Amino acid sequence: MVFALLVAIVCSASPAAAAWWELNPTERRDDFGLLGTETSRAHWYVTDYGIREDGIPFAVLRTYYPHEPTRQAIIELLMGNFGYSPDVAGALFFTARVIEYTRDRTQFAEVYVGHLAQRTVDNIIHETIYDDSAKVFHPVVASHAVGRALALIPR
Repeated sequence: MVFALLVAIVCSASPAAAAWWELNPTERRDDFGLLGTETSRAHWYVTDYGIREDGIPFAVLRTYYPHEPTRQAIIELLMGNFGYSPDVAGALFFTARVIEYTRDRTQFAEVYVGHLAQRTVDNIIHETIYDDSAKVFHPVVASHAVGRALALIPR
């Protein structure tokens, strides 16, 4: 019941988060493969993308960690920054991100980041929802997953 209430709050707070939550957890539209440097590799998928009713382009990305040092860095973050036990943080399976782009498509900001323990969206280890005052915009880099997802969004 508490989880259902949290889902309702997340979905009402952010249209992009709502779009992510409605996804079938096994759906994968585009596999971007391993991206990153030799010391920081992750497997990226885009699972949804489009333009919201308010005209803002968005994408939903999933990051899996086949490169153990990268996965360990996220586990350390979950333990150090958020106080999770090694058992809870160590269950990390993937990270989901909802990305919002500026209307001119030159910048992006994360509006939702969720670290999940299993393949289903109901096993969240930790999630962060950014409201308008907390969004941090970064330049879109075409070769990164965020830029590749943007290229899929029709104009």
